[in-house]
Amino acid sequence: MAIINLLPDAKAHHKKLKKEPEEDSSVKRLKIFAFILTFLSILTSGGWYSLSAQINARKNEMSLLNKKSSALKTGYNEIEKIKKIKKETEEKLSFYEKILENNILWSKKLSIIGKNISPQVWLTSIHTETAPKKMLVIRGSATSLNESEIIDSISQFVERLKNETVFSSDFSVIKLGPLVSVKKGSLEIMDFSLFCEFKL
Repeated sequence: MAIINLLPDAKAHHKKLKKEPEEDSSVKRLKIFAFILTFLSILTSGGWYSLSAQINARKNEMSLLNKKSSALKTGYNEIEKIKKIKKETEEKLSFYEKILENNILWSKKLSIIGKNISPQVWLTSIHTETAPKKMLVIRGSATSLNESEIIDSISQFVERLKNETVFSSDFSVIKLGPLVSVKKGSLEIMDFSLFCEFKL
């Protein structure tokens, strides 16, 4: 009787069950170290991206705040200008009110100014100022072929106004400002300013 052995060869089975040789411990450590580095690299790249986004957001906030600050500064400057204009206007109104209260006879004063102008003198403006002092300012020019004649004609005009009581009674000081000489061809023209400070 023939016997068929269906079981695997014991020796062959023993060879298959033989364990693979274990990896070197240093190789294992390298693999673990590489895995950790890879993991940290992923975390770090994500962290840098988040930090970069936060920096950009803060920059945008700062830019917006700077624009708002600039707008507020411009608004503040405009308010200060308006306040200054308002103050100057109030001072002028107060000044004119005081002049009206004191019944200054402007028509007579203007008439005296016109009567005392010499032929070599002409006026360019007559106006009032409130700063640095409240005063009437008379500006004009004079001309002649001789410089000394020009100065004499201006000085005489000023002296005649001082001696007119109707004109000078409302002023504490009447003084001649600096003379400015300009040459135009053969003629010498001298500009002058007369400052009459009110007694107010």
